Parts: sequence; structure tokens; C-alpha cells
Amino acid sequence: MRSALLIFDLDGTLFQAESVTVPAVQDTFLDAGLEVPRTELILDFIGSPMSELALWVQSVCGDRDADELMRLIDAKEMALAKSIGQLFPKVIDVLESLHRDYEALAICANGEPEYAGTIIDSQGICHFFDVVRCRVNEQDNKPAMVAEIIGNLGLNEGVVTGDRREDVEAAKRNSFRAMGAGYGYGSEDELKDADAVAHAASEIPDLIAQVLDS
Repeated sequence: MRSALLIFDLDGTLFQAESVTVPAVQDTFLDAGLEVPRTELILDFIGSPMSELALWVQSVCGDRDADELMRLIDAKEMALAKSIGQLFPKVIDVLESLHRDYEALAICANGEPEYAGTIIDSQGICHFFDVVRCRVNEQDNKPAMVAEIIGNLGLNEGVVTGDRREDVEAAKRNSFRAMGAGYGYGSEDELKDADAVAHAASEIPDLIAQVLDS
């Protein structure tokens, strides 16, 4: 077993968030009599703090109660996560392999604790992770949360895997390797500074071994 820490983003890296976030937003807008947003627009918010989605909802909801719309979106997301939510293909196999071969695994997510906990529990992956760190206030950010995880686990070698620019930045600022989840929701440009980019979850174990040895 290698003494290294592997930190994963959740939405767009392990979990196919479009399966719950897109219908939650679209159905809520439809029920409220608002113009239903395009799928591509909603995907841009996946992996970002929920406050960014909330600000956008506020900007387009007219005389509707934006806070109530967000509560409805959150509730629909939770329900869909439990009923139809899915991990990306081969994620369970990947986590089983990495859990066996490396000292510690962690999740670092911009989602709120209740959302992340619902995903992790409903998908049966909680036992793979030593730490789950979620965004709990506006001051939290990925680089700081990753630093906290590293400090708590005391491992100075590792890889941060995620599909957004902030995941790459979190790795670099903490002297970890950066693995891009190229199958997620971030653009190619967001991952241009990653040490490697996986185009399917199944590629992650081999690429992690390569970047740690490089």
C-alpha cells in the first residue's frame, strides 16, 4: 500500500450530477410558469458553489420567491438522487482498487453537507473515504478545504481529481498532483494545467500511478 492521499471532487467526477440537477431545475421552473432553462446552461453550474446557482435563479425568476424556488430545487435534487442518481461508469471498481492500494481517500465537494451526504449514502460509497469535506459557508473554497484534509490526515503526497479549474488549483496550491476528470462538466481549458486528464473514470488508477511516479 502506497502512503499517499487521493482526494476526489464529487459532482462531475464520481457522480453524474446532470441526472438530478438538470431535471430538478427544469421541473421547478416549469411548475412555476417560468421559461425552462437549457440543459447546457444548467450544466455550467454543476461543481460550482450553490450560491452561484441561487444568484442566477434570483436574476431570472421575476416576481417569484427565489429562496422558495431554491428550496424546491434542493428538495427535487435530493429525491432524484435517492431514486435515479448514478455514479459514472466503473467508479465503484475504481474506488475499490484505490482503497486497496493507497493509504487514504477523501472527498472535497462544493456541495452542501446534506446534498453530498445523500449522494454518498445513496450510492453506497461512504466506506471508501476517510474524510468527506463539504462547503459549509461562503468563505470555504477548494484550495483551503484540500489543505485542511491534508493537514488532518498528515499525508504530504497525493492527487486531487476533479473536473473543474478550482480542483486543479486546489492541487497545485497544496503541492499535490492534479488529475482532470475530462468526462465531467468542466471545459478542456479548465483542465489544461492538470498533470493528466482521464477521459473515463476507468483510466484514473493507471493515471494516478503515473503522475505520482513522474
